[in-house]
Parts: sequence; C-alpha cells; structure tokens
Amino acid sequence: MTTPEPLRMPASGFVTGDSGLGHVAITSSKPAQLRGYFNTVFDARLTDYIDETISGVKLKIRFLRVNGRHHSIAIAGTQGLPIDPIRTRVQHLNIQASTLDDVAASYQRVHELGFGMALSVGQHTNDKELSYYARTPSGFEWEVGWNPVVVDESIWEPSTQQGISIWGHTPVGQTIVDKLDQFRRAARSLAATEDTVPALSGPGIPDD
Repeated sequence: MTTPEPLRMPASGFVTGDSGLGHVAITSSKPAQLRGYFNTVFDARLTDYIDETISGVKLKIRFLRVNGRHHSIAIAGTQGLPIDPIRTRVQHLNIQASTLDDVAASYQRVHELGFGMALSVGQHTNDKELSYYARTPSGFEWEVGWNPVVVDESIWEPSTQQGISIWGHTPVGQTIVDKLDQFRRAARSLAATEDTVPALSGPGIPDD
C-alpha cells in the first residue's frame, strides 16, 4: 500500500543506507550449514563469536557481516543439545537508531503502549551497541540499538567474546508462566526438524 501522506515518525531517523537495515538473529540446530548458506548466497563473512549461557544452556553465537555493519546475521547454534530451550527460527530483529535520545524515547513508548520488555538496556561485548529488547506480538524480540562499531575490513580479525553483554540486558518481568512456556517449547523441540538445501549450504562451514 502506498500513500501521498508524508511520513510521520517519532524518531529522528535510523541508520540504514549502504549498511542495510539492522540485523537478524536466528537459532539453529545446523549452524554450520546455515553459515554456509549465508556465505554462498550473500558472501557473508565471519566477524566474531560469542560464547553465552542462556537458560542454563551453553551456546556459541556466530556473527556474520555483508558490509561495514558489524553483523547483519547472528546464528546461535543449538547443535548437539537434547532440547532447544529458546525460540527457534527468528529470535530477534534489530534496528539502529540515529541518536541515543531516540533509543530512550522509544524505550519509554514501549512501556506507555503496554508492550512487553524482554531485556533491559545494556551494552554488547562485541559490537559495543547500546540497546534494549522488546517483545513483539508475534513472539520474536525487537532490539532497538545505537552506536555499534563499524568494521574496518583491512584490520579486522575474528575473535571470541565471553558473554553477550558488558552490562545490562537483564530479563524483565519474567514470571513462572513464562518459564513453563519455555519448558513447553523445549519439549516441542524434540520433534522439530530443520531442513537445509545442500546445493546452497553445502557441507557447511565449521567453526574456525
């Protein structure tokens, strides 16, 4: 749908352009094949890794870039785990706000409009982005961030960080109902399958 009406946007703007629109984070039981797919189709390059424990489960998260943005794709591998305690498919989407004031104002609007908050404001270890995570009606999380590092291809070397955040990003308002729902998702994951396309992903790219 199109309209001649001018855009009315509460924020001053978002960082897109040559860097594209934020990033997408995905959980996968076949992280090597998924990384192979993004490498084959999008020429995605490894930026770094993060080792993190989420809900008592140790995950290795791969961060891939296709331009100067630190990462456009993040893949959390659940390979080898008997159950998957976190949402599969898209875990969260990210958008980069132009200013810190935009992040603060949007955080306030999330509360005023009655949307759930998943993680409080915090700063990531690898890209140094300051952000928060809200819950969408569809179940995935929406990260609004500001001021991540920009990759200099001439000097960048992949590394591994321990923990996803320097500070903050603590769970907000999690209840016993939320924990029970998490266990239900884990039980359903036992019967879940994840298909791959060998022609596009090949044997996959193992961890370097």
